[in-house]
Amino acid sequence: MKKAIIIASLALGLFMSSCEGFLDLYPHSAVAMDEAIQTEADVEVAVNGVYSAIKSDAYYGRYFVVYGDVMTDEVASVMGFSNQLGILYRWLHTATDNDIEAMWESMYVVISRANIVINSVGGIQGNAANLNYYKGEALMARALVHFDLLRMFAKAYDPATASTDLGIPYMKAFEISEPPRATIETVYTNIIADLKEAAGLMKTSPRTGALVDRYFSEAAANALLARVYLYKEDWENAKKYSEMVIANSNYALENGAGFKNMWLNDVGDEVIWKVGLTVNDASNRYIGYNYYNDSQGDPNPDYMPTDNFLALYDAVNDTRYDSYFNYVKTKTGDSLTLVYKYPTNPEFASTTNANGVNMPKVLRLAEMYLISAEAYAELNKTDSAWMRIQDLRINRITAYNPSADPKPAAIKDEIFNERKRELAFEGHLFFDYKRKGLGFTRQGRTAAGNNRMANDVNDLTVSPNHVKWLYPIPQNELNANSGMAAQINKGQNPGY
Repeated sequence: MKKAIIIASLALGLFMSSCEGFLDLYPHSAVAMDEAIQTEADVEVAVNGVYSAIKSDAYYGRYFVVYGDVMTDEVASVMGFSNQLGILYRWLHTATDNDIEAMWESMYVVISRANIVINSVGGIQGNAANLNYYKGEALMARALVHFDLLRMFAKAYDPATASTDLGIPYMKAFEISEPPRATIETVYTNIIADLKEAAGLMKTSPRTGALVDRYFSEAAANALLARVYLYKEDWENAKKYSEMVIANSNYALENGAGFKNMWLNDVGDEVIWKVGLTVNDASNRYIGYNYYNDSQGDPNPDYMPTDNFLALYDAVNDTRYDSYFNYVKTKTGDSLTLVYKYPTNPEFASTTNANGVNMPKVLRLAEMYLISAEAYAELNKTDSAWMRIQDLRINRITAYNPSADPKPAAIKDEIFNERKRELAFEGHLFFDYKRKGLGFTRQGRTAAGNNRMANDVNDLTVSPNHVKWLYPIPQNELNANSGMAAQINKGQNPGY
């Protein structure tokens, strides 16, 4: 089998192996898969298979989140870090890197599973509202993954060139094929259409109870639309959809102990959608492992926050500082400030190798305030922009007094700094630099902890036009995909 029919045939095998109770190992064909889904219960199982694939270590289980931060100036490596995540950390990635190929494959697995649901549900007898909802969940999954792939493997959106810049294949059916890369404009158009349809279908949820935020919802689709429009620099729609979510009474910003508890126990009123890890998942998903790692006593991290990043916070009054960092004696005997945003959910703590396992909170209300603020600022409505930043700070800064915090002249810069503070170590910063056309210089510790930094790889300057802001299309995909091979540069991104 050709390696790169990743986009379809590999996904089927993984789908079937995860759902053997419902799929009796059908042959590798889309027709057989369609026939496998016969009832409403089958559809629900298939949708659960979509969520299961999202939890992959190579997607939201670990890589997609962690690489978005270790590639930036948020953290720097610790002496003796054994090159954990080191290829991308050093910006030495190539088209043959296993981690990049694993991400590409895992993400198209999710898309294939979603397409099976989307294209099967129409002929199923059952509760119409439930079936519509399940289809909406699959549509949102398809949009989310294509958007994440686009952020990784394509240029940032440029309205002048988006109709010709290469994006990624947008797959709408489970099929054996060798698809070319669609243009960035086409991919955005499809993402937005899928999300709008998903929001319209997810009206009456069959998902109830305490675990409801592990599933997609109308609010989650609107939140993702706000993010997509932000990246597309469609400021009016970014404002519209972020404000729509802010107005939703089902969600509220956490503060104080509630905010800290959100990161420890993975619950909170501002969580719109989180990746629903279970005890069975927790043994091999380590978003926080490389930042803290106290599995054998005192912490022994691979990466520490840089001085420049720590300096963004008010260490005394900002509840995020106390929630995201911990000053602690490490295995080397040094007392250092470490990332503690993933302190290990107590539900998972007794599980073997569960160190640093917390559920990624992919969509949070706080991000909507930040998107709204950025959109207002870009629309030159700076008073409204600053109001949204102050709304957030009231819930993050002890005894915060808005009247004592006047609107800064460089408001866009301050909004970005607030975004850095709030969304730290959630995988956003790499993509924020990329969409804003910014470079960075990574520096280690200049004071406490400097002796623990691996100085040979810490001081790194990455310019805004560095070719490796675009991940390479995996070489195995290109070798087997004639649709890509016929495109400019044989379908590969420049510089690889």
